[in-house]
Amino acid sequence: MYVIQKGYNMNTFNEYPMYFGKTYTSLKQYNQLLCNKIIGRSSSIIDIMNIIRRISDTDTTVIIYGETGTGKDLVARAIHEFSQRKERAFVTINCGAIPETLLESELFGHKKGAFTGAIMNRPGKFEAADGGTIFLDH
Repeated sequence: MYVIQKGYNMNTFNEYPMYFGKTYTSLKQYNQLLCNKIIGRSSSIIDIMNIIRRISDTDTTVIIYGETGTGKDLVARAIHEFSQRKERAFVTINCGAIPETLLESELFGHKKGAFTGAIMNRPGKFEAADGGTIFLDH
């Protein structure tokens, strides 16, 4: 496993040629393939990209913290795209837009007649994401 621990120089990128079993010819190509929409050259962004790469190799639950507008959804999507789940669904749920009274039904589904207005069976978001990734946004 290769990990960039310090800053990098475009001219010395060939010191780290293998990521995800592929050889990259430039840092730009690596960034495009690793985190399609995450851009930057700061050490913080490089650290995040390396964390994404390491997390993508695991089968675990991930909690992504951050202020509104910091790109939590981009990080979640990048983790999904480089995980073993990449061929499965990526389901995003804006939990703040769902009324509290409907949240359980949205997440877990319901059966016909379970409550007033439930005229048919409806699978929940967790079922839709089965085997894939579910991103619960606030």
